[in-house]
Amino acid sequence: MGKNSLIKSTDKKKTKPKAGTGTKKKTAAKSSKATTRAASRKKTAPKKTAPKSTANVSAKKVSLKKLIFKKFEPLTKPKKPISMPDKSLKIKPAPPFITAADSAEAQRIRKLLKTQFSMQEIKAAAKQPPEPKAAPEPKKTPKPKAASMPEKDTGKAKKAKKKPAKIKPIVTTADSVDTTEDEPDPVTRYFKFIIAGFTLIICLLLGASAKNNAKFYIKPAADYIEIWRGNFSPTGKRFFVVLHGVPAPDEIKPVYSRNEVYPLIFNYYLNKADALLDVSGLPDYEEIQKYIYKANDFTVSQKMTDSANIRLDTIERMAILYKADVAFSKDTVESLDAALDYLYSAKKLSTDEDQIALIDKKIAAAKSRRSALEAQKKASEKKASEKKASEKKASEKKASEKKASEKKASEKPKEKSAEPETE
Repeated sequence: MGKNSLIKSTDKKKTKPKAGTGTKKKTAAKSSKATTRAASRKKTAPKKTAPKSTANVSAKKVSLKKLIFKKFEPLTKPKKPISMPDKSLKIKPAPPFITAADSAEAQRIRKLLKTQFSMQEIKAAAKQPPEPKAAPEPKKTPKPKAASMPEKDTGKAKKAKKKPAKIKPIVTTADSVDTTEDEPDPVTRYFKFIIAGFTLIICLLLGASAKNNAKFYIKPAADYIEIWRGNFSPTGKRFFVVLHGVPAPDEIKPVYSRNEVYPLIFNYYLNKADALLDVSGLPDYEEIQKYIYKANDFTVSQKMTDSANIRLDTIERMAILYKADVAFSKDTVESLDAALDYLYSAKKLSTDEDQIALIDKKIAAAKSRRSALEAQKKASEKKASEKKASEKKASEKKASEKKASEKKASEKPKEKSAEPETE
């Protein structure tokens, strides 16, 4: 918009000047400016400017696309045409980088060129070298005397003899090697202190939580007592167990330990198991085992563990003997086999000699009854097989008699037919 307006404004102003008017205005303006300037400056003659034609302004604008794709000819043309290089010419190869004739030497040089060095390894290897040992003095070997030489050496020969030059060992000191380690970054040190403090706080919290978790509290009531336990945290407690029918201790302490509370819970569950054995009829062995297993979780000594295990073995043995009696009452070979298995497993759980003797009597009775049943079974099987054999013989005899009668019946009409032929 602004560009078009500027072009239009210049087009209007740039019109053909009238003869003699344009030059006069310009000279008058210059003369007025020259009067104000210093008097020493001379008046300059007005420059004659050719009027710009409106043909260039009114010409059509060239688009950007045409300007991009427009081809321009080169300003100077080459005098001679460019010719392609001759293919017959061969380029000489570059000389080798390693000119060693020996292949091993060339390989060693390549290996040296490929090696990589790091300043960290150099600093790590920079240690004070051990003190150099004194070089052993060379042994003097007597030179053989020539036959033609005289016994005394001449002065020239003395001059020719020279002492071997001593080689001074090169000693490298710690100052010559830069062994200065980088100072630790203060940010990393700050983070290390933070991590150490954080771990210390966690350890203190864990210790306080474990100490609080080992605390027990007893709350007495009319017919029962409640036992509470500390949480696994620095503070707080939670309900642990309730014991019905257990009297409260005479003196209530503010805090109890594990060895003081666990025996109360252990005796409570054992008494519950014993109460189920006093029931009339068949006791509930599964419920009794359940209470004994609970009591076993609150043992604090080996004596308590052994007593709980003995009760478990007794209950299990009683249950197994009951199953053996039920299997023995079925009075079959298979049930007697099951009863014997039950009796053998019950014998392993018993430690009393009287109980073992009682189980042995039951095992002997089961074996004798099983052998009697097997004998009866064999006798019945023998009778059944004999009966089958007799029935089979009878059926075979009947079948043979039937065949003989059928044969005789078939032979009689043949004889009757043969009699008129003989007449």
